[in-house]
Amino acid sequence: MVYVVTRFDFSAPGAGPEERRDRYRAALDMARYAEETGHDAVNLSEHHASEDGYLPSPLIAASAVAA
Repeated sequence: MVYVVTRFDFSAPGAGPEERRDRYRAALDMARYAEETGHDAVNLSEHHASEDGYLPSPLIAASAVAA
């Protein structure tokens, strides 16, 4: 059995607000595609207080993916 997981961490050193917004939008598109193509899970990694944009609030991102 093959278990397929899509992983997001949103790390983007030096990215501005527009690029970060685009990353989140692209992640939602990829999560939708993953569901449509039979992936088993989406993994959201977190890291608080990181300057490189590493996902600080995975529950908010998870709720967007679930929606």
